[in-house]
Amino acid sequence: MERFGPQTARLAAVSRGGAAVVQILDIITEPQLAFRRIQAGRLNPWILGACILALTMTVQYYEAHRVFDAISASAAASGPKMFAAVARAQMIYLLAQPVVLVAKWLLIAFLLWTGLLLATREARFVDLMVLTLSAQAIQVLHQSCVLIIALVRGDDARRGLTDVGVNLLIDSGSRVLHDVAALCNPFSVWYLALLLYGVAHLSSTSPRRSIPALAPYGVLTLLVVVGAAVIRPAAA
Repeated sequence: MERFGPQTARLAAVSRGGAAVVQILDIITEPQLAFRRIQAGRLNPWILGACILALTMTVQYYEAHRVFDAISASAAASGPKMFAAVARAQMIYLLAQPVVLVAKWLLIAFLLWTGLLLATREARFVDLMVLTLSAQAIQVLHQSCVLIIALVRGDDARRGLTDVGVNLLIDSGSRVLHDVAALCNPFSVWYLALLLYGVAHLSSTSPRRSIPALAPYGVLTLLVVVGAAVIRPAAA
C-alpha cells in the first residue's frame, strides 16, 4: 500500500477542483489512476461530459466547416437556392451533433453495462458512463490527428475522417472493406483497450474475463459501419 501513497494524495487533491480536466489528461497518461478516480466516485459526470462535449464539438466544428465549404463551392454553381440549402444543412448538423453525441455515449455505457450483466459481472452504470466519457478523449485525439493530416495533405474534404488505419494498406474498390479496415487503427485499439481495462477495473475482474462485456458494443459498431458503407454509395 505504501507505493500508492502519492497517487492517493493526488486523487484527493484533484477531487477539490479541476477533476474533469485532470481526468482527461490522466486517461491518456496514467489510465490506472483515472480508473481509480472513477471507482472512487470523485468525478461529476455532468462536468466531465460538458468538457468532453466541448472538446469534441470544437474538432467537429472545424471538420464540418471544411466539408461544407467544399460542398458549398459546388452548390454555388447550382444557384442561390442550393447554396442556401447547404447552409441550412450545416446549421442543422451542428445543432444536432451535441444531441447525437450524448445519445451515442449513453448507448455505449448501456452496452458496456449490458455486456457485464451477460458476463455475470456488474458495475455501476454511472461509473461506466464516466469511463465512456473519459475514453472519448482518445477519439478527440483521433479526430484531431486525422483533421490535421487532411489539412496538410489537402485531401478531398468529403472523404471524411477514416484514413489512418489498415485501409491505407488495402487497395480495394470495396467501400465495406475500406471502412471496416479503417476501424483497425492505433486510436481505435487504444480506445478499446481503455474500455476493456476500465471495465475490468470497475468490475473487479481480469481484462481477459472482461472481453465478453465489450461484445455488444463491438458487434453494434461493426453493424453500423457496414450498414453505413452499404447505404452510402446508393445515396451518392
